[in-house]
Amino acid sequence: MPRRNAQEPSLNPRFKGFYTGVLRMPESRRTWKADDIAKLKAMAGKEPGARIAAELGRTLGAVAVEASRQGLSLRSRRGGQSSESSVKNADDR
Repeated sequence: MPRRNAQEPSLNPRFKGFYTGVLRMPESRRTWKADDIAKLKAMAGKEPGARIAAELGRTLGAVAVEASRQGLSLRSRRGGQSSESSVKNADDR
């Protein structure tokens, strides 16, 4: 059995390249195009985040990060009520 240096961590040989910085994960990020951002802005607040992600072909996490960068909320209104009808209901009370 080979002797290890006391300072060298016991790493699986398959992963040593990642720890030493030789190997890198592939760059798999897709940039956000202007039409993707426009679609995100149009759907944010009206559709659930999962539906927006499916429509854009991205993960929910990617959509949430970009929405945050754009200052958008992914919360959608429940029940399909518009803000006008909820104001009318509040006035009737």
